Amino acid sequence: MNYNQPEESMDSFSSKVKVASFLFSALLATTASAGWRIQPSAGIDLGIIKQSFDTSFGENHFHQHAPNGNFYVGTKLYEYLNFSVGVEGGYEHRFRQQDQAFYPTLEDVTVPVLGFFNPLNPDPALYLSNVSAHAWHLNVEGFWAICPQTELTALLGVAWMTMYFDTVAISDPTVATPIARWNSGSHALFRMGIGIRQMITQHFGARLQATWENSSKLNATTAVPLPLGVASPQNLQDNYSVKPKNSYGASVGFFFQFA
Repeated sequence: MNYNQPEESMDSFSSKVKVASFLFSALLATTASAGWRIQPSAGIDLGIIKQSFDTSFGENHFHQHAPNGNFYVGTKLYEYLNFSVGVEGGYEHRFRQQDQAFYPTLEDVTVPVLGFFNPLNPDPALYLSNVSAHAWHLNVEGFWAICPQTELTALLGVAWMTMYFDTVAISDPTVATPIARWNSGSHALFRMGIGIRQMITQHFGARLQATWENSSKLNATTAVPLPLGVASPQNLQDNYSVKPKNSYGASVGFFFQFA
């Protein structure tokens, strides 16, 4: 007869109780570190945007780098362990940049002016052109606290952007050539980014961020303005067309955290 069986059963039961207690304590600790946490902030970023264009549709015509400003407000919403999720909305502005493009005589032209060969102006021409853009954006943002005052960030969002263009040909100073002005219209663009945030004081911090935006959707076309008194032939393909590529940029900014 085994007189030790009750003791072994008690030891086994005691071990199971300890394991269950440990798991329950761990669950309580995890639950205590998770929950809704409203932590609003507001800030401003300054940086530079790289905006390329398709060949023959703006690559040699418009400036491809522009200073960029972004004002935003947002808040953290939910926290779990070292991770947080929040939302952010703001206004982005790409400042107006001018560029010069020289096109030789028509016989030597191999790249059209914004997709347009001009048979009415065979002389060499210098074009002065400007490009700018602005957008409202809304993002979902994630935060990963890697140190007590330092967080890695990632965002996914939508920007409602409009891009503006103007260009004028200067070939004969005695001929008044109208300036062509047009825009892409507002389009919803997908955007994403990664960055790092560092708290400097309890409420004041700085951040570095890299972003990418689907600006290839901002194609735009306008009629070519002709010099005064010049009639357009019926078979003339008289459109300026711009085809931007996707853009990316980098910025540094400062923010105030209210809580």
